[in-house]
Amino acid sequence: MYHDVIVIGAGPAGMSAALRARRPKTFDYLPSDVLVLEEGEPGGISSWKETYFTSPGWTYRRDELRNMLLSEMESFCIPMRNERVESAELSGRIKRIRTDKGEYEALAVVIATGMRNGANEWQYFGKGLYATLRSIDVINSTYAEICSRHEKIIFVGSERMELALSIWKDACDKEPTVFVENEGDRVMEIFGEGNVEGIKVLRNGRVEEIKGDAVIVDFESYMLRPTTQIFDLETEDGFIKVDRLGRTNLPGVFGAGDISGPPFSVAKAVGEGVTAGIEAYRYAYRVKFGREAPAFAFYPMEGKDGLIVPEIPEPEDDWVIGALDRNLCERYPFLRDGVEYREFLKHFTREDYERMLRSYSISVRPPL
Repeated sequence: MYHDVIVIGAGPAGMSAALRARRPKTFDYLPSDVLVLEEGEPGGISSWKETYFTSPGWTYRRDELRNMLLSEMESFCIPMRNERVESAELSGRIKRIRTDKGEYEALAVVIATGMRNGANEWQYFGKGLYATLRSIDVINSTYAEICSRHEKIIFVGSERMELALSIWKDACDKEPTVFVENEGDRVMEIFGEGNVEGIKVLRNGRVEEIKGDAVIVDFESYMLRPTTQIFDLETEDGFIKVDRLGRTNLPGVFGAGDISGPPFSVAKAVGEGVTAGIEAYRYAYRVKFGREAPAFAFYPMEGKDGLIVPEIPEPEDDWVIGALDRNLCERYPFLRDGVEYREFLKHFTREDYERMLRSYSISVRPPL
């Protein structure tokens, strides 16, 4: 199944990238066909508790930022599939992404997987699930409180958990169960009726249950060594190496958010997502039409007579028109996977085509 841009990950960076790749703020714009792939719950760490965007004076309540982005994605008809990416071929002109449920093709890919694969932890935050995202003094006092309230404690982190475990030994004499996540072993879900009762993990290819009434996710360890890097890209300390425009070492592949390394901030994630989304759109446009995208609001171009806006290419008979609007798909199912422009004109007029472009309800591309 083809898409102009595929975004892997639906945290603040991934959803921001998808929105900008779908519809940059500009005029005379050709919409792009965007798909988001997310293994766990959308929202990432921003769904766990209140989020400081820049400071305590600019704070989003728990789930508020996530719900705002999800609402925007729905308004622009951006599909999101709950699938786990298992492999990716990113070096060719056509990028191929394989998941546990299917295979997809795209011209551009944005990787926004965060520093770890999330499951359903956010549902249990404050109900027996804790996270180390604070100063050492606060972590120390938090550990003492956890120790007094719980009997069977599970630590989850990357291979760099030594600091968290050493602090734990100073604060509590209870021996925790330690689960180390890597590219193959991971937490699949937290379970429990109301409060944490344990975790389901994938270890050595088998699903196991680990019982416990408290789970501590050591994000400090993921900041030192992320666990989501399954892509054959240039890295630095385990994080995908990108330039200021989110470009990786492979053309058409971009990175944004925590997977691109520190500093770790939701504001940085959103900003990098916006940048990567615009750049993915521009890259896909250049591949499709062999010219610069009309992203005038972000990239004004100057000619001899002043600023110019690139012209939208005129569709030829064999160009593919696809529906991006859910209502359009339901009303005209043949548009779901795309049809040639000549076939499109058997059902619609040229005026319909232009109107659908302006309303961002269809995409267009030459045959690949």
